[in-house]
Amino acid sequence: MKLARVWSKRFSHGGNVIITLEGSFHGRTMETIAATAQPVKQELFTPLPEGFVHVPLNDIDALEAVFEDYAQQVCAIMIEPIQGESGVHPCTQEFVRACEQLAHAHGALLIADEVQTGICRTGRPFAFQHFGVQPDIVAIAKGVAGGFPMGACAAREEVAAAFQPGDHGSTFGGSNLAMVAAHATLHALQDEHIVQNVVEVGAYLAERLAQLPHVTEVRGLGLMLGAELDEAIAPDVVAAGLEAGLVLNAPKSTTLRFLPPLICTKEDVDVLIEKLTDILS
Repeated sequence: MKLARVWSKRFSHGGNVIITLEGSFHGRTMETIAATAQPVKQELFTPLPEGFVHVPLNDIDALEAVFEDYAQQVCAIMIEPIQGESGVHPCTQEFVRACEQLAHAHGALLIADEVQTGICRTGRPFAFQHFGVQPDIVAIAKGVAGGFPMGACAAREEVAAAFQPGDHGSTFGGSNLAMVAAHATLHALQDEHIVQNVVEVGAYLAERLAQLPHVTEVRGLGLMLGAELDEAIAPDVVAAGLEAGLVLNAPKSTTLRFLPPLICTKEDVDVLIEKLTDILS
């Protein structure tokens, strides 16, 4: 977000407004909470920093209207290709491409927040690769260093050039240990063909989840899946899962979210499904 605003001031029209999507999640600092379009996560921390406008997920008309209303004020639109915290809701390909086209037509940038969706989680190195676009900036963290705390910001060369020495810094930036952890993780993902495993096991997991009692819909890609239930029982399923040796997640009362290790097997899925069948029956 800092890079997008600096880029706009130095190389474009000087806008400082960032468009984000309703139901999004971008972090827990004051600025990223402001970017997160979920009132339940914001109300305790008001007043929040300004400079954010929110539009509904996959609503191209609403997106066009915001660009028209704010004109030269927009410096970027930031999206998660698949929203995780709101219950695994993918963007449509048409919407992602509209984000890219509208941003560039108005002198703004497309930012892909790949903190949850990146590093092979969805069956590609990055989720934006499913949508046929090339973001101007990509936010990366979580899986990039195999559990060691690390984040990174990647940008196209002409965008990254907006940062000059001293514009941005971090106390732990460039940590040698983090770099080694990321180097080892990325090589392991490639050498062990983890993407292929994610695609195969993810498809199998989606198929098996769809057969469970009370499941009405399965959303997502790879090993980032959400199962929608016909009753508000997800928190009870999570509690029962712990008793059965399962670590589950319920982002909503009717939604179970699945983000298993990228090395999980079909046999692991079978164990999960057997226990979930007992819980949901």
